[in-house]
Amino acid sequence: MEAYPCGSLSAVLCWMRLLSRCTGLLQMQVCYTSLGSGLLRFDFSLLEMLLSRGVPVTSVHLVDSQYEPDAQGYMRHRVALAQFASWFTLRGVEVYVHYSLERYAFEARRTSALPAIVMQVDCFELTAAFDKEVKPALEEVLQIDGLYCALTSREGASGAGSMGSTCAWAEFWRLVPETGRMKMETLTCFRPGDTSGINVDVNKPLPRVAGH
Repeated sequence: MEAYPCGSLSAVLCWMRLLSRCTGLLQMQVCYTSLGSGLLRFDFSLLEMLLSRGVPVTSVHLVDSQYEPDAQGYMRHRVALAQFASWFTLRGVEVYVHYSLERYAFEARRTSALPAIVMQVDCFELTAAFDKEVKPALEEVLQIDGLYCALTSREGASGAGSMGSTCAWAEFWRLVPETGRMKMETLTCFRPGDTSGINVDVNKPLPRVAGH
């Protein structure tokens, strides 16, 4: 999907502010994975900003069902992938493409190319399947202390006061070394145009995800 809840630039600025807390993780060589990458608008902006700030990103894994050759929108996504790969390969970043979470998880385990960061932006299908599919897969492939970062539209009626579905909800999860399980570290709500956000109690139930 390409419609980001706070707009592409605001979304990138939100992530940069939150990722800045993880300076230790971002000082080593970084392999990052993007779930529901779509036409790569967000990933292009984020990767450019990371590289410009000296973050040593060495490889990127892009995962989206539209990358399967039989998918209805495959041709336009193929063009976007070719342009993305051409641009960042020249910058020293290896680009890998997967058309399902299962195939990606298998390849990550097979090659031991475990990501330090997994990003997911505005992908309703994966957010709805988080507990049953995404979380178990990430607990298998994330590096210890690795991060899962999701930016998603959510409704505001459940445990979030009057903040509505036009807001973006940023979730930071970490793979805890002692348990090997994912734990939510921070939950932040961003209103449209806001890059500072409002911290929300991680122990409260998450609002229901809002689809398009």
